[in-house]
Amino acid sequence: MSENVFRINKPYELRKAGPLDLIEMVPAPGTNPLYLPKVTLEIYTYGVVMCMLIHTSGPTGTAKSSLIEAMALPANFFPICKSLGFPHKKPIKLYAAEMACFESPGELYQRRSLKEGTTYDEPSIVIKSLRDADKYQENPPYCYLDKGDGKSACTFGSRRTFGPDGKNNYPPP
Repeated sequence: MSENVFRINKPYELRKAGPLDLIEMVPAPGTNPLYLPKVTLEIYTYGVVMCMLIHTSGPTGTAKSSLIEAMALPANFFPICKSLGFPHKKPIKLYAAEMACFESPGELYQRRSLKEGTTYDEPSIVIKSLRDADKYQENPPYCYLDKGDGKSACTFGSRRTFGPDGKNNYPPP
């Protein structure tokens, strides 16, 4: 079975590509181009557009973070949206949070901080990102959690991910 390579920035080539053909993506700044099967890009894009949880895992060096960063580029996201029939015209707003900086599960919500000689509970970077993402309801805002071990990354959408009632389940400001 031979695989062909098609460029994402050439609409004719992208239409011609089969599900297992490789798509050459536009590289994120400071990175090399990625070559992934079209079906992988379609599944990821569908998940982003539908505000679904997306878990990306694999061994060190398998381009998990590079995929997420590259898909946040309009030059990669829009052509796949168009090929799937999604009318998205707004880019992904990507928030990054390194999971290695959290010492306990409770710190995902808040941590103790010091200000003007007193301590208070400060919302975590994850909660701050989710609150900011709520402001961007017309485009898919995505938070990106990286375990920091080079093996797992997780992206999730803002509003519709957190509960069947559509309400966010994170602490109020």
